Amino acid sequence: MAINFKIKVALVSKLAPRGAGAKLKLTTDPLSKAILSQELWVWWQGDPHQSRLTLQLDDQPEAVPIWVWLNPGVTDRAIVRITDPEIPDDGVTHRLTVRIWELKDGEPCSAPAVLPLAGGIKRLPTTEQPEWCGATLRRQATPDTDALIHVQWRHPGAVKIVAHATKAGTFILGYADADEHECFIEDLGGKLTDHTEQVRIGVCAIDGGQFGLPTWSEPLLLNWHKPPMVYPRNPDQATAVKLNQYGLESFITSTINANPNLPDITSWTTTTILNTLTRRIKDIVRKGGSVTLDDLGRIEARWNPDRTTRGIGFSASPGFIEGTRRGQPLTDAQAKGAA
Repeated sequence: MAINFKIKVALVSKLAPRGAGAKLKLTTDPLSKAILSQELWVWWQGDPHQSRLTLQLDDQPEAVPIWVWLNPGVTDRAIVRITDPEIPDDGVTHRLTVRIWELKDGEPCSAPAVLPLAGGIKRLPTTEQPEWCGATLRRQATPDTDALIHVQWRHPGAVKIVAHATKAGTFILGYADADEHECFIEDLGGKLTDHTEQVRIGVCAIDGGQFGLPTWSEPLLLNWHKPPMVYPRNPDQATAVKLNQYGLESFITSTINANPNLPDITSWTTTTILNTLTRRIKDIVRKGGSVTLDDLGRIEARWNPDRTTRGIGFSASPGFIEGTRRGQPLTDAQAKGAA
């Protein structure tokens, strides 16, 4: 992988061009990691056509590079691009010095802006690459099953097995010993980020704890079906009932009217009874009292420790607590007897 060069110290005189800066950009192949291009961007306040720019690698002689003005006509921050400054990819730290002068009548008329960049480009692994790698899609993914890929390779030693997806990037799948030359991959879908992605399978040689460059298979087009979410089963899912006030009134009315031993009542009567009950409970509690209902619990007024604020509290009865825990309607007596 390439490392961008960075300016350590910019030596800029007051008489030199202002606003000078530089950055080296390296583009690598995402699969082979080989360097595809080197670009040096340099900027300063001035007209590039009225300036002189030189490059110096380490202690080698200065050279005048060929550059392209990226924002023609802009002089408050002119940007030029120099292609192929030819920094060696030997893993050694190098110094690249950029110097910029202003010109008048073709001759420098200012002190130079000196931009020393320092950095290195990591040497590519020298471990021998596997001779060949192939991947065959034995089964495409469905909502019920993941894709099944048969991977084969030719290499006399141990290998690391990797995959590269167009959007998910590169990731490790596993390792194989020297006597292994094939494997099956079945859990690749969960690593993908899109429903359809192009994927390559590769193998890297292992030598002395170092990994070589991968040898890649031809691309496979994989479908990925996101597995359905599995939620824990709720034991109350089939029995739970949620009632508002009107639903409760309707339930009470229909229950009473369904009992032949009780006189029929109207929904209006049920509403009147419940409203009277709730108003009475509220009136008692608002005055600091409490109401205890058998098999249900205690509703009471509660004070804070300083007795400056009064609130409402509910304490469930033993039958209510134990019945809820068991999922059965229990009276207080039944709960105490079970204990």
